[in-house]
Amino acid sequence: MRSSKSALAAAALALAAVGCTTGPEDRPVDPDVKFPPKPKDCKIEVLRERPKRDYVEIAEIQRLVTTPNASPEMFRETACGLGADAVIVLRDFVTNQLEQKLIAVMAIKYRDEL
Repeated sequence: MRSSKSALAAAALALAAVGCTTGPEDRPVDPDVKFPPKPKDCKIEVLRERPKRDYVEIAEIQRLVTTPNASPEMFRETACGLGADAVIVLRDFVTNQLEQKLIAVMAIKYRDEL
């Protein structure tokens, strides 16, 4: 079941934080749905489009970063902590002349892994 709540989460952009810790930029799709955390270095797939496998959206995670080589891989620890199997890249672009980069992903859990 793919939630329409992700559209609301995608509309809200937070402009802070450079780490990969859970923070105010992380928007759970359903705060009542939680999965057991995985080890910090767990394997997370980084997807550029929605998978064909059925999945549950866990949370949108986003950061405004100034690191030039920042990538969606930086969300691994946060996604593992949420119990995710993969992240779908929602946004990944330079936002201004200071070369700050906005990266946002949707952490997901495959239904067949539940």
